Amino acid sequence: MSTARWSVVVPVKAAALGKTRLAGTLDPGARTALVRAMAGDTLAAVSTARAVARVVVVTGDAAFGATAAELPGVEVLAERTAVGLDAAVGLGIARARDLAPHDGVAVVLGDLPALRPDELDDVLARA
Repeated sequence: MSTARWSVVVPVKAAALGKTRLAGTLDPGARTALVRAMAGDTLAAVSTARAVARVVVVTGDAAFGATAAELPGVEVLAERTAVGLDAAVGLGIARARDLAPHDGVAVVLGDLPALRPDELDDVLARA
């Protein structure tokens, strides 16, 4: 088993902007709730994986950011404007490297609600 330590960046789109393809099926409130629930499930798995030393969440969703910031080992970077996925990931990676320059950095998208901590540990051990 690998003893490597990892920083994981989790970009989370502002909930009001997420899952727009479901607009014909879900009203805006339901889509917002879905985005936040999926991101919360993803963050719960990432933050409890054994190989993960810290999590950097980059989000434009203030409500989700406040909830995420309450978790141990999670730092939240507020995305002031919708800058897009690449920019959000870049911001998160830069912060993760500032916090722990010798740890590995991985990115896990915020909409993986079925992710399990042991699965993430397995992936990181193979990286």
